[in-house]
Amino acid sequence: MSSAPSVDGRRFAGVSNSGDGGMRSHETWAWESRPGIGASVVEEVTGRT
Repeated sequence: MSSAPSVDGRRFAGVSNSGDGGMRSHETWAWESRPGIGASVVEEVTGRT
């Protein structure tokens, strides 16, 4: 069994209303142990049957 290398970073996250009654989760992150930054948004889908 091989082990994955250890990586370090930081993340900032928040939750907000999406405007149509749903929720939105958003985060930004950055590695501290190697180059790289990113962002993501996850939005709840509402009103579908």
